[in-house]
Amino acid sequence: MSNRLLQRAASLSSHVTSLRKRHRKLDSEIMQEHTRPAPDHAKLRWLKARRLVLRDQLRHYESLLKNVKPLAGHALARKGGLA
Repeated sequence: MSNRLLQRAASLSSHVTSLRKRHRKLDSEIMQEHTRPAPDHAKLRWLKARRLVLRDQLRHYESLLKNVKPLAGHALARKGGLA
């Protein structure tokens, strides 16, 4: 069970990192579109909607990670992995 918890925590952490990178990329694309002389409002609307979806996913997975990390730490400590 402890290995599964450790793997789950690592997987969630990796997924959160990936979502953060994608969110930052969308922020950059939104800023670039805003700086154009004639921004494409449909594209901006789509980018902002996608960024909101990523934000919601980030909150969800960060919440899961917050609950799994302590469990994984306790499981590792029981195995003697933490000093």
